[in-house]
Amino acid sequence: MDRQQLDRITRNRKRRMRLVTTVMVLFLFWAGYTWLTQNSALNEKSAQLQMLKEESADIEQQQALLKSKVEKLYDEEYIAELARKNYFLSKPGEVIFVVPEEE
Repeated sequence: MDRQQLDRITRNRKRRMRLVTTVMVLFLFWAGYTWLTQNSALNEKSAQLQMLKEESADIEQQQALLKSKVEKLYDEEYIAELARKNYFLSKPGEVIFVVPEEE
Protein backbone atom coordinates (compact mmCIF):
# COMPACT_ATOMS: atom_id res chain seq x y z
CA MET A 1 0.00 0.00 0.00
CA ASP A 2 1.19 3.42 -0.77
CA ARG A 3 0.91 6.58 1.28
CA GLN A 4 -2.28 7.87 -0.41
CA GLN A 5 -4.22 4.70 0.29
CA LEU A 6 -3.19 4.77 3.95
CA ASP A 7 -4.26 8.43 4.23
CA ARG A 8 -7.61 7.62 2.60
CA ILE A 9 -8.18 4.67 4.96
CA THR A 10 -7.25 6.86 7.95
CA ARG A 11 -9.62 9.63 6.81
CA ASN A 12 -12.44 7.11 6.31
CA ARG A 13 -11.88 5.71 9.81
CA LYS A 14 -11.87 9.19 11.32
CA ARG A 15 -15.03 10.11 9.40
CA ARG A 16 -16.75 6.92 10.61
CA MET A 17 -15.64 7.59 14.19
CA ARG A 18 -16.98 11.17 14.02
CA LEU A 19 -20.26 9.87 12.63
CA VAL A 20 -20.57 7.19 15.33
CA THR A 21 -19.63 9.71 18.04
CA THR A 22 -22.16 12.22 16.71
CA VAL A 23 -24.90 9.58 16.62
CA MET A 24 -24.02 8.47 20.16
CA VAL A 25 -24.05 12.06 21.48
CA LEU A 26 -27.40 12.74 19.81
CA PHE A 27 -28.80 9.51 21.25
CA LEU A 28 -27.57 10.43 24.74
CA PHE A 29 -29.16 13.90 24.49
CA TRP A 30 -32.43 12.35 23.34
CA ALA A 31 -32.36 9.75 26.13
CA GLY A 32 -31.56 12.42 28.73
CA TYR A 33 -34.35 14.70 27.53
CA THR A 34 -36.83 11.82 27.52
CA TRP A 35 -35.78 10.77 31.02
CA LEU A 36 -36.13 14.32 32.36
CA THR A 37 -39.59 14.86 30.86
CA GLN A 38 -40.84 11.49 32.09
CA ASN A 39 -39.35 12.09 35.53
CA SER A 40 -41.08 15.46 35.86
CA ALA A 41 -44.37 13.95 34.66
CA LEU A 42 -43.98 11.15 37.19
CA ASN A 43 -43.34 13.62 40.01
CA GLU A 44 -46.43 15.58 38.98
CA LYS A 45 -48.55 12.42 38.96
CA SER A 46 -47.16 11.37 42.36
CA ALA A 47 -48.12 14.71 43.88
CA GLN A 48 -51.57 14.48 42.30
CA LEU A 49 -51.97 10.92 43.63
CA GLN A 50 -51.04 12.03 47.15
CA MET A 51 -53.57 14.87 47.00
CA LEU A 52 -56.30 12.51 45.76
CA LYS A 53 -55.50 10.00 48.52
CA GLU A 54 -55.91 12.72 51.14
CA GLU A 55 -59.17 13.83 49.53
CA SER A 56 -60.36 10.23 49.46
CA ALA A 57 -59.58 9.80 53.16
CA ASP A 58 -61.58 12.95 53.97
CA ILE A 59 -64.53 11.73 51.92
CA GLU A 60 -64.42 8.30 53.58
CA GLN A 61 -64.44 9.97 56.99
CA GLN A 62 -67.44 12.10 56.00
CA GLN A 63 -69.18 9.00 54.64
CA ALA A 64 -68.66 7.15 57.92
CA LEU A 65 -70.06 10.14 59.84
CA LEU A 66 -73.13 10.28 57.58
CA LYS A 67 -73.69 6.53 57.92
CA SER A 68 -73.67 6.84 61.69
CA LYS A 69 -76.19 9.70 61.48
CA VAL A 70 -78.45 7.62 59.23
CA GLU A 71 -78.27 4.70 61.66
CA LYS A 72 -79.27 7.03 64.52
CA LEU A 73 -82.34 8.12 62.55
CA TYR A 74 -83.75 4.59 62.91
CA ASP A 75 -83.82 5.03 66.70
CA GLU A 76 -87.14 6.45 67.89
CA GLU A 77 -85.63 7.96 71.05
CA TYR A 78 -83.10 9.89 68.99
CA ILE A 79 -85.85 11.21 66.69
CA ALA A 80 -87.89 12.29 69.73
CA GLU A 81 -84.86 14.06 71.16
CA LEU A 82 -84.30 15.90 67.86
CA ALA A 83 -87.94 16.92 67.70
CA ARG A 84 -87.81 18.32 71.22
CA LYS A 85 -84.53 20.09 70.69
CA ASN A 86 -85.02 21.57 67.21
CA TYR A 87 -88.78 21.97 66.91
CA PHE A 88 -89.81 22.35 70.57
CA LEU A 89 -92.30 19.48 70.32
CA SER A 90 -93.42 17.83 73.52
CA LYS A 91 -95.35 14.88 74.78
CA PRO A 92 -98.84 15.49 76.15
CA GLY A 93 -98.58 17.11 79.57
CA GLU A 94 -94.90 17.94 79.14
CA VAL A 95 -93.72 21.56 79.46
CA ILE A 96 -90.65 22.81 77.60
CA PHE A 97 -88.59 25.60 79.05
CA VAL A 98 -86.29 27.50 76.72
CA VAL A 99 -83.15 28.62 78.48
CA PRO A 100 -81.07 31.26 76.67
CA GLU A 101 -77.54 30.19 75.88
CA GLU A 102 -74.71 31.98 77.61
CA GLU A 103 -72.17 33.69 75.44
